Amino acid sequence: MRDPHVKSLTYVIESAAGSSFDNPPALLFTNELGDFHMENGRVTVIPTGHFANEESARRLIEPFFTSWELSVDLTRQPRLIRFKFERVELIDRDPPPRGTNLIAALTEQINVTTHQATIHLAYPTYPHPPANFSATTEVQIIARRWLQFRDGREPLPSMAYFVLNFLESKAGGRQKAAKMLRVEYAILDKIGELSSTKGGEMDARKVKTVSQFQELKPAEQTWLETAIRRIIHRFGERAAGTQLEQMVMSDLPELS
Repeated sequence: MRDPHVKSLTYVIESAAGSSFDNPPALLFTNELGDFHMENGRVTVIPTGHFANEESARRLIEPFFTSWELSVDLTRQPRLIRFKFERVELIDRDPPPRGTNLIAALTEQINVTTHQATIHLAYPTYPHPPANFSATTEVQIIARRWLQFRDGREPLPSMAYFVLNFLESKAGGRQKAAKMLRVEYAILDKIGELSSTKGGEMDARKVKTVSQFQELKPAEQTWLETAIRRIIHRFGERAAGTQLEQMVMSDLPELS
């Protein structure tokens, strides 16, 4: 090709085992990246700008998909939606004159193998993309720890402690972290208490004597997981420049 141009990118829509989308209506929208057409288990993107190759187009488009995936993880269900690259369509904006003895493909398709999840729970609509959420590298770091917990690969206390410590390090202390995220200080303090002083022999972070083991109560488990999930999402909202409203204790489940 003399002047290759990415006409479109197509991605397969996948879900984790146990969930799928049951014949949802098409979802079409446009943003600064391009036109998106989501239908029949695929999403096709027609980029706004000019890209001469697949790599440059994907480098711009795919962070948006990552933010979409992670926002749905945190607000609806972990791994409810994933976008897997399937193919690129290339055209030549300056094809050779008719009759030129040149072999050139006007369209290139690059396919990847995809693995469909076992279907158990069907959703009637596709989740809309987030309006104000950005999955920066830092957001992804703490979200991955949360996903490890949801997958049963990490205890709740250690995950919560890591997230709190990460945000405190980012902000320069607990008070500054509360101000950065517009979260009531008592919420971060309670996360610190539950994540560092509670837990059994398999997941407690600190212990002085065996008699001091205190398992998290069901209400404490629910509160801690909800608080961490909400705070991670707020961190992503802040990364997108969202004006956050103050989050207070009454926004979270009861502790007793």
